[in-house]
Amino acid sequence: IAGVGFIPLILTYLKSLKKEDLPKYFLVGLTGNLIPVFFFALAQTQVSSSVTGIVNSVAPIFTMLIGFFFFQIIVTRSQILGITIGFLGVMLLILLGEEKQTDTNMWYAGFIVLATISYAFNMNYVKKHFQHENSIKLTAVSFFLCTIPLIGYILFSEIPAIVQTEEGLIAFGYLTILSFVSTMLALTIFYKLIQETGAVFGSAVAYLMPIVAMMWGFVDGEYLGIFHFVSLLLILVGVYLIRKA
Repeated sequence: IAGVGFIPLILTYLKSLKKEDLPKYFLVGLTGNLIPVFFFALAQTQVSSSVTGIVNSVAPIFTMLIGFFFFQIIVTRSQILGITIGFLGVMLLILLGEEKQTDTNMWYAGFIVLATISYAFNMNYVKKHFQHENSIKLTAVSFFLCTIPLIGYILFSEIPAIVQTEEGLIAFGYLTILSFVSTMLALTIFYKLIQETGAVFGSAVAYLMPIVAMMWGFVDGEYLGIFHFVSLLLILVGVYLIRKA
């Protein structure tokens, strides 16, 4: 939906696009959107949105690690300590959460970790290769390129039949809102933030996600235990140490 929504903008950028840059745009869309959204959807078939938000907060940790190993970012002792504490927080959530929530498979939280690793690479890659690119153009082109292979999948899947039902049509409406507001608009602003600051600082938005996710999870009647808050505290302390350095 977001990719199709960007088509009018794509038409205005056609003349300025270079063929040799298209793989880079595609990689941005692949690591920043296509891979993570499938991992998040798969994870949430087994874990709650509260857990998803908490585990997602390790994104700054992976952003720093990938930046160090592949993009020449300097790492300090304080950051290493932060990584260790944050990792303990995630493991506490997974191990204790599995005991408390017997109707879920907390190991599916690992898919969220994989999604954050993909996000982390994406942020570093955008900062290095698209520092001076128009953020709207970057979002539009990367999204559209990833949409092309999905169109074939959608046409030959059960999605068209689902949308024709009353419940499916309502769900499609919610997805459209998410696509335009929480994806198209939010990602354009996010890429601009990375360009103006840096990958690690940009990943700081993950600090707020656990709080928001836990709030909506509570409103939606999801289970919240003391281990949720302890895990969240450990992760945020770890992230604070990384940012402080």
